[in-house]
Amino acid sequence: MTVLAEPRVGEAVLLDYPIRLGCLQSDRFADIVRELELVALAGETGSLPPERRHLADLSHRIASPYIRSVFHGLWQQRVAARSDGLDRTDLRYPLIPQTPVIATEWARAMDRIDDACDCGELLALPASPDLRRLREWQVDELLRQFRGEAPTPWPGPW
Repeated sequence: MTVLAEPRVGEAVLLDYPIRLGCLQSDRFADIVRELELVALAGETGSLPPERRHLADLSHRIASPYIRSVFHGLWQQRVAARSDGLDRTDLRYPLIPQTPVIATEWARAMDRIDDACDCGELLALPASPDLRRLREWQVDELLRQFRGEAPTPWPGPW
Protein backbone atom coordinates (compact mmCIF):
# COMPACT_ATOMS: atom_id res chain seq x y z
CA MET A 1 0.00 0.00 0.00
CA THR A 2 1.21 3.47 -0.83
CA VAL A 3 2.48 5.45 2.13
CA LEU A 4 1.17 8.98 2.44
CA ALA A 5 3.85 11.22 0.98
CA GLU A 6 2.18 14.45 2.02
CA PRO A 7 2.97 15.99 5.39
CA ARG A 8 0.14 15.68 7.86
CA VAL A 9 -1.35 18.84 9.27
CA GLY A 10 -3.54 17.02 11.74
CA GLU A 11 -6.16 14.39 12.09
CA ALA A 12 -9.92 14.35 11.72
CA VAL A 13 -12.02 12.11 13.91
CA LEU A 14 -15.24 10.68 12.52
CA LEU A 15 -17.20 10.22 15.76
CA ASP A 16 -19.64 7.33 16.12
CA TYR A 17 -18.87 6.12 12.61
CA PRO A 18 -21.45 3.42 11.70
CA ILE A 19 -19.54 0.19 11.04
CA ARG A 20 -22.22 -1.71 9.07
CA LEU A 21 -23.03 1.26 6.85
CA GLY A 22 -19.33 2.01 6.44
CA CYS A 23 -18.68 -1.56 5.31
CA LEU A 24 -21.47 -1.25 2.74
CA GLN A 25 -19.91 2.02 1.54
CA SER A 26 -16.49 0.38 1.31
CA ASP A 27 -17.83 -2.58 -0.67
CA ARG A 28 -19.67 -0.27 -3.06
CA PHE A 29 -16.57 1.89 -3.51
CA ALA A 30 -14.47 -1.19 -4.35
CA ASP A 31 -17.08 -2.31 -6.91
CA ILE A 32 -17.12 1.14 -8.51
CA VAL A 33 -13.32 1.35 -8.64
CA ARG A 34 -13.17 -2.05 -10.38
CA GLU A 35 -15.84 -1.05 -12.88
CA LEU A 36 -14.22 2.31 -13.60
CA GLU A 37 -10.82 0.67 -14.04
CA LEU A 38 -12.38 -1.46 -16.79
CA VAL A 39 -13.92 1.66 -18.32
CA ALA A 40 -10.52 3.41 -18.20
CA LEU A 41 -8.90 0.40 -19.87
CA ALA A 42 -11.51 0.56 -22.64
CA GLY A 43 -10.64 4.25 -23.02
CA GLU A 44 -6.94 3.42 -23.39
CA THR A 45 -7.67 0.86 -26.10
CA GLY A 46 -9.94 3.24 -27.99
CA SER A 47 -13.02 1.07 -27.54
CA LEU A 48 -14.86 3.48 -25.26
CA PRO A 49 -17.58 5.53 -26.98
CA PRO A 50 -16.93 9.29 -26.80
CA GLU A 51 -20.06 9.90 -24.75
CA ARG A 52 -18.66 7.64 -21.98
CA ARG A 53 -15.11 9.05 -21.80
CA HIS A 54 -16.02 11.16 -18.79
CA LEU A 55 -16.31 7.89 -16.86
CA ALA A 56 -12.66 7.06 -17.54
CA ASP A 57 -11.69 10.40 -16.00
CA LEU A 58 -13.66 9.54 -12.86
CA SER A 59 -11.55 6.42 -12.41
CA HIS A 60 -8.42 8.52 -11.99
CA ARG A 61 -10.14 10.97 -9.63
CA ILE A 62 -11.36 8.42 -7.11
CA ALA A 63 -8.51 5.93 -7.32
CA SER A 64 -5.48 8.11 -6.65
CA PRO A 65 -2.73 6.60 -4.48
CA TYR A 66 -3.62 9.03 -1.68
CA ILE A 67 -7.29 8.09 -1.68
CA ARG A 68 -6.47 4.38 -1.85
CA SER A 69 -4.04 4.75 1.04
CA VAL A 70 -6.53 6.63 3.19
CA PHE A 71 -9.37 4.23 2.41
CA HIS A 72 -7.12 1.28 3.24
CA GLY A 73 -6.37 2.86 6.63
CA LEU A 74 -10.07 3.46 7.28
CA TRP A 75 -10.85 -0.09 6.18
CA GLN A 76 -8.34 -1.45 8.71
CA GLN A 77 -9.94 0.60 11.48
CA ARG A 78 -13.43 -0.65 10.52
CA VAL A 79 -12.28 -4.27 10.42
CA ALA A 80 -10.73 -3.95 13.88
CA ALA A 81 -13.91 -2.39 15.28
CA ARG A 82 -16.09 -5.03 13.65
CA SER A 83 -13.94 -7.86 15.00
CA ASP A 84 -14.36 -6.30 18.45
CA GLY A 85 -18.13 -6.58 17.97
CA LEU A 86 -18.74 -2.83 17.77
CA ASP A 87 -21.55 -1.29 15.73
CA ARG A 88 -19.86 2.13 15.73
CA THR A 89 -16.42 3.55 16.35
CA ASP A 90 -14.35 6.71 16.08
CA LEU A 91 -12.30 6.64 12.88
CA ARG A 92 -9.10 8.64 12.57
CA TYR A 93 -8.49 10.28 9.21
CA PRO A 94 -5.17 11.98 8.31
CA LEU A 95 -5.40 15.61 7.25
CA ILE A 96 -2.90 16.97 4.75
CA PRO A 97 -2.66 20.46 3.22
CA GLN A 98 -4.68 19.34 0.18
CA THR A 99 -7.49 17.72 2.20
CA PRO A 100 -10.14 20.33 1.28
CA VAL A 101 -9.42 20.02 -2.45
CA ILE A 102 -9.20 16.22 -2.37
CA ALA A 103 -12.37 15.81 -0.28
CA THR A 104 -14.37 18.24 -2.41
CA GLU A 105 -13.23 16.72 -5.71
CA TRP A 106 -13.87 13.21 -4.40
CA ALA A 107 -17.40 14.19 -3.35
CA ARG A 108 -18.08 15.73 -6.77
CA ALA A 109 -16.72 12.65 -8.53
CA MET A 110 -18.87 10.37 -6.37
CA ASP A 111 -21.92 12.54 -7.15
CA ARG A 112 -21.16 12.10 -10.87
CA ILE A 113 -20.77 8.36 -10.31
CA ASP A 114 -24.14 8.27 -8.52
CA ASP A 115 -25.66 10.05 -11.53
CA ALA A 116 -24.04 7.49 -13.87
CA CYS A 117 -25.43 4.65 -11.75
CA ASP A 118 -28.88 6.26 -11.56
CA CYS A 119 -29.15 6.51 -15.36
CA GLY A 120 -27.62 3.08 -16.07
CA GLU A 121 -24.26 4.22 -17.48
CA LEU A 122 -22.56 2.05 -14.85
CA LEU A 123 -23.58 -1.40 -13.70
CA ALA A 124 -23.11 -0.58 -10.01
CA LEU A 125 -26.31 0.02 -8.12
CA PRO A 126 -27.11 3.61 -7.14
CA ALA A 127 -26.08 4.61 -3.65
CA SER A 128 -28.84 4.36 -1.08
CA PRO A 129 -29.95 7.56 0.67
CA ASP A 130 -28.12 6.40 3.83
CA LEU A 131 -24.86 5.88 1.91
CA ARG A 132 -25.19 9.31 0.32
CA ARG A 133 -25.78 10.89 3.75
CA LEU A 134 -22.75 9.06 5.15
CA ARG A 135 -20.55 10.38 2.34
CA GLU A 136 -21.85 13.93 2.78
CA TRP A 137 -21.25 13.76 6.54
CA GLN A 138 -17.72 12.40 6.07
CA VAL A 139 -16.76 15.15 3.63
CA ASP A 140 -18.38 17.82 5.78
CA GLU A 141 -16.51 16.55 8.85
CA LEU A 142 -13.18 16.59 7.02
CA LEU A 143 -13.72 20.15 5.83
CA ARG A 144 -15.01 21.38 9.20
CA GLN A 145 -12.21 19.76 11.16
CA PHE A 146 -9.59 20.98 8.68
CA ARG A 147 -10.84 24.50 9.54
CA GLY A 148 -10.32 23.70 13.23
CA GLU A 149 -13.93 23.02 14.18
CA ALA A 150 -14.85 20.29 16.65
CA PRO A 151 -16.02 16.90 15.38
CA THR A 152 -19.73 16.06 15.42
CA PRO A 153 -20.98 12.47 15.72
CA TRP A 154 -22.73 10.60 12.92
CA PRO A 155 -26.41 11.55 13.26
CA GLY A 156 -27.88 8.84 11.06
CA PRO A 157 -28.77 5.17 11.35
CA TRP A 158 -26.27 2.53 12.39
